[in-house]
Parts: sequence; C-alpha cells; structure tokens
Amino acid sequence: MDTYADDLATLVEALDLRNAIHVGHSTDGGEVARYLGRHGTQRVAKAVLISAVPPLMPKTAANPGATSFVPPSRRTSRSSGRTKMAKNDATQLERRQRD
Repeated sequence: MDTYADDLATLVEALDLRNAIHVGHSTDGGEVARYLGRHGTQRVAKAVLISAVPPLMPKTAANPGATSFVPPSRRTSRSSGRTKMAKNDATQLERRQRD
C-alpha cells in the first residue's frame, strides 16, 4: 500500500503543491496517515481524517508491538478472498521490514 502514498507524493511534487489540505475518509484516511508518515508534512497545511481506518499493522516477528487490528473489510467473515489479501499484505510488510 505504500505505492498510494508514494504516488500521492509524486503528484504533490509534480504540481508543486504547498500548504495542501489532505482529506481522507475510511481507508483513504489511512492512506493520508501513511503519506504523512512516509513523506512528512513539509507540503501539508492540514490533514483531515474522517472515520479513518488505519493501515493494516499486523503483529509479526518483525513488528511485535503491533495491535493486530484488522479493518472490518478484511476480516474473515466477509470473504476468504479478503483474508488472503490481508495475509499477502502482512507477508509484504514482513519482507519490507527485513530488507
């Protein structure tokens, strides 16, 4: 999911935006938070998170302090496909943290 934050950073830089207001609802609130965490606040005036769902932060060997929060849209009761997607996210996160 870092690609969304990185894509936003590329767009912000290409348009030379300054004092931007980033607004995120639901999972996009998590993306606004991820953008701020990865790219800082130099070009940001404000961030508005509306009913935000934070990025998936699974508890793993590489991330033992995580809360293991899984957004409702990724819980097993919804569908096995989304469960697989959450497992893939966790695997990618572990790989990035090792590298």
